[in-house]
Amino acid sequence: MGELLNKQYKFFMDNKEMLIEKYKGRFVVIHDEEVVGSFESDRDAYVYCVTHFKVGTFFTQQVVAEP
Repeated sequence: MGELLNKQYKFFMDNKEMLIEKYKGRFVVIHDEEVVGSFESDRDAYVYCVTHFKVGTFFTQQVVAEP
């Protein structure tokens, strides 16, 4: 992963509890260490990302509690 993606991933992990409370089961879009959208499908999240941000500057992940 590039440095920028590492920062976005770190933001996700550091804030996972809050994300689970707000977005459980949804796909979040993180850009500039901020949640900028949440979607019901990974496809919708990706389409939003590529129409709004340069490839490699965003991170998408489904918010789920680990077993």
